[in-house]
Amino acid sequence: MTLGHKGDRNLEIARFIDSDDFRELSGFPKQHLCSTIINRLYYGIYLIGKQKLLEKDRSIDAKKNLSHGTEYSIKNINNNEEAKKSSFLWVRLKGFYSDRKGLQLCLLAVKLHELRNIYDYNCDSEQETALKDLAGCKQQAQLLSKRLKELQ
Repeated sequence: MTLGHKGDRNLEIARFIDSDDFRELSGFPKQHLCSTIINRLYYGIYLIGKQKLLEKDRSIDAKKNLSHGTEYSIKNINNNEEAKKSSFLWVRLKGFYSDRKGLQLCLLAVKLHELRNIYDYNCDSEQETALKDLAGCKQQAQLLSKRLKELQ
């Protein structure tokens, strides 16, 4: 199974956890599931992005551990050759897809990663914000999945 397929599977898991059927079975309110759903959405996108990188970069394999990167790390890379050697997935991918569309995709992926970190590592107390952010994360993941798969 390719990383892209595993990514799609994670997106499906997120959709299932976000479903009314799952909430009825589990008894968990949606607010308490936001962190898990956002995590699955981001992980799915990460795997799809890594699959795209593997298609371009023959110097790594699927087992290569790549960190995520930040908006700062993407914007402040000096050139594409330097980007291609980065230990950050989204920076490295930007090195291979250096046009404006590729840059925007990588920045959007980093924003989804930042939201994932907020809900994974911070307090669960802002439940209304979590629900609003979840809606945006689902849209981001859907757009990222589609656009990453379209990259040539």
